[in-house]
Amino acid sequence: MRVQQILPRPKKNYPWNYRIDFGDTKLGKIWMEIQPWSKQMEVPGVWTGSVFYTNQQGATMCVLRWS
Repeated sequence: MRVQQILPRPKKNYPWNYRIDFGDTKLGKIWMEIQPWSKQMEVPGVWTGSVFYTNQQGATMCVLRWS
């Protein structure tokens, strides 16, 4: 899992300023565990393949849970 801040702060039209790349994680774990967890916990953000775009709070939650 790699976390990267892609914008210094969120913008109105694009509120996701953190990129979390789960590329080194098995796809089964992403689809069966991580994605459902993010929806259940209502972590704000969008998924693009194995990459999750979120805000600082969402990134913190993911790091605490999945690192």
